[in-house]
Amino acid sequence: MTMQATKVGNKYQVVVPSYAREVMTMIEPGAKVVVIPQDKGTGILKVVSENWVNGAYGKYKGWWGKNSAKYLRDLRNEWN
Repeated sequence: MTMQATKVGNKYQVVVPSYAREVMTMIEPGAKVVVIPQDKGTGILKVVSENWVNGAYGKYKGWWGKNSAKYLRDLRNEWN
């Protein structure tokens, strides 16, 4: 695996190096990414598709009902 340093700009923008873009083919201009902090100096950059973001938002709203604890308790009681 190749590593190359890149700078963080004054607006906290980061340029993804070309070798990383070649491997991470989902990265393109306008792509949505999630940054998952691991500690003070480490993080994970994950590309998410626009369809996933829009499709998942609010999809399961109300799925558990108003009382999720009761729903789970009733569901577990069905197993017995």
